[in-house]
Amino acid sequence: MLALLEYLYLPSSAIGYAGVLTAAVVITLPFYIAARLGKLTPVAVFIFVYALVFIILEVLSYIIFAFSGAAEGQLLFYETAGLGFSFLLAPLLYLTIYKRRSIYQSINYLGLGRDSLKLRFVAVAMLLFLALILLSVAAEIAGELLNTQINTNTNIVFAGAPIWFLIFAALIEPINEEVMFRGFMIKNLRFLPLGLGIIISSLLFAAGHIGYNSTYGIEVIAAFAFGMMAGYVFRETDSLYPSVIAHIAINTIGVMALLILLR
Repeated sequence: MLALLEYLYLPSSAIGYAGVLTAAVVITLPFYIAARLGKLTPVAVFIFVYALVFIILEVLSYIIFAFSGAAEGQLLFYETAGLGFSFLLAPLLYLTIYKRRSIYQSINYLGLGRDSLKLRFVAVAMLLFLALILLSVAAEIAGELLNTQINTNTNIVFAGAPIWFLIFAALIEPINEEVMFRGFMIKNLRFLPLGLGIIISSLLFAAGHIGYNSTYGIEVIAAFAFGMMAGYVFRETDSLYPSVIAHIAINTIGVMALLILLR
């Protein structure tokens, strides 16, 4: 698939773009029919929906990149944006098409409805944010005690990022990730005992931060810790707003620090 996408990156392959997108849409029909006939489990349906959305968005990201005139080194940022939006669109499509919920019902299900936005949840978001700050301070103290420079490598990963991507990382990607790893995943793993659903979603969320190659895996540890706290808050409040607000706040601070560092 990667080789195919590399080929499709060429602007001259517009027919290739259309072919892949058409094929991706066409194969959904028999799959959807099989799902409605009860021949597929809900997990299999969601995996297929996510894979389909991911492929389409990655192809579209290549198309946009190819015609944007951006430097080749910026391709990763377009791919990452496509991946991020797959976290949002796949659950929504699954809920509206397979589960036959309206958009309004789907948004409520994910904890983003009007009734889920309450003043006390904003206070909970601030507590989550404060917990993340304390984790950062603890990491710095641990670095001092171990006489080791704790590096998150954020400045390396985001080096050369266009301004649109920094805005995306600060304001939009937190919503995408919270919808997938908290709003959708924890709701659908709630049948597991002993908080295993929260643990699984936190592990998967943390796995997405492995690529930062941070000192002692601090990014992965921090992501897992945040996932556990945010997952517990979501389970108790049935509102995604606390984790979304906290996630946006911490990402915004990170982006602002990065901009100051790279000046």
